[in-house]
Amino acid sequence: MSNPGANEMLALLDKLRGAVRDFAAREQKLNGAFRAKSAAELQAFEAAKLEQTSGLAERVDGAEAAFQTQKTQCQSGFERRKDRINRAHAAVRKRVMDGIREQEGHGKYKVQQGVMETERRRDADLAAAAAALEEFKHKLSETRDAFVLLESESQKTFRGYGKLRRLLACNRQWPEPDLSPT
Repeated sequence: MSNPGANEMLALLDKLRGAVRDFAAREQKLNGAFRAKSAAELQAFEAAKLEQTSGLAERVDGAEAAFQTQKTQCQSGFERRKDRINRAHAAVRKRVMDGIREQEGHGKYKVQQGVMETERRRDADLAAAAAALEEFKHKLSETRDAFVLLESESQKTFRGYGKLRRLLACNRQWPEPDLSPT
């Protein structure tokens, strides 16, 4: 005995199995297409990477060669400039030394004359300085005598003022003056 509901179920199960097989077949086909496309893209990427790497290497080599050329040109220009400067320095030095020798010859007479005048002036200045020193010593002696006299008179005058004498004592500590600008 066959059950009509069971036949329908089996038919539905067969349809479902067929749909699953179709999905599995489509999945395999899509996965295969994806792998093929991924492999092609990866290959294209590797080729582009290789092309860029080689192009970059060529540009780096070209830049390095240009740098070395420029460096060589700069170095040779520097050497030429250094040579010109050294020759100019030697010529100027010779010219200056010749001028100095010439001036020495003209200046010797003037120097000798100046030395003799300076010696005469020095002797006169020494005599004037000695006289000024003697006069200073004499005035200092007079000032010292007057100061001693004033000191003894002030001691006699302020003898009775003990508080004032303590304020003026030599061993008293005085405050420092304020020297800051206002």
